[in-house]
Amino acid sequence: MIRFRNFLPVAALLVGVAILAAPTQANAAFTLTLNQTGFGSVTITDGDLNDQSPLPGVITYNVANYGTFTDLEITIRSNAPGTTTGIGSSVRDITLTTRNSSGTAATLDLTAFDDTFTIPSGNPLLMRSSLSSDLLEGGNLASGEVAKGEFTSTFISGTTTSSPTITLTGPGAGVNFTTVPRNLAGFTLTNHLAVTLGGGGQANFTGSTSVTVPAPPSLLLLAGALPVFGVARLLRRRKQA
Repeated sequence: MIRFRNFLPVAALLVGVAILAAPTQANAAFTLTLNQTGFGSVTITDGDLNDQSPLPGVITYNVANYGTFTDLEITIRSNAPGTTTGIGSSVRDITLTTRNSSGTAATLDLTAFDDTFTIPSGNPLLMRSSLSSDLLEGGNLASGEVAKGEFTSTFISGTTTSSPTITLTGPGAGVNFTTVPRNLAGFTLTNHLAVTLGGGGQANFTGSTSVTVPAPPSLLLLAGALPVFGVARLLRRRKQA
C-alpha cells in the first residue's frame, strides 16, 4: 500500500514541471493588421502562429514581402493592463523597416490595437503620440517627396478621441499631447501608421502611444517657478558679496 505522504514529493515535482512547461499567457486582444489596397489584409494576434516573438505583449512579424513591400521588419509592444507609474499604458515601438519594390508609389497601412487596458485610473488622462524616422530615401512621389509617414493614435473609453496626425516627409520626429476623457473602467489604444513610398523607396519608422495621468496644476506651477527662485537666490548672493 502506497502511503499518501510518500507520494507528496512526487506530486509536488509533477506540479512544478507542469507550471514550468505551461506556455506564457499571451494577450489575445493585442493585434497587428497590415493592409495595402489591392491585397488582402493580414492580422497577427499576440501569441498566434504568425507572431514570431515568444514574449507576451510583443508581436514580431518579419516577412520577405507583403503586397508590393519587401523586407518587412515589424515589432510592436503593449504593456496592458498598464502601470501605475512612469509610462502608464502604452502601445509602443510600432517599428517598421521596408522597401517598396514596385515602380510606382504605394501605401502600407499598419494598425496596432489592444483593448485590455485598465491602468492608470483617473479622468481625464493624457495621451502622448510620437513618430520618428531616420531613413527616408529613394522613389520620388508625385509631390516630389521621397516618402511619407502619417501616424495617429486613438483612445476609446465610452467616447473616441484621436490625436492630431503626425506627418513626416523626411528623417526627423514629431510629438503631440491630447487630453482624453475616460468614461469606462477599461479603455482601448490604437496606433495607425500609413507609410507611402515611391517606387524603390525605403524607410523605417517608429511610432508610439502612451497614456498617463496629467501632472497636477500645482506641480506645473512649481516647475515654472523654479527658474524664478533660482534667479532670486543668485541676486541675493551678489548683493551679499
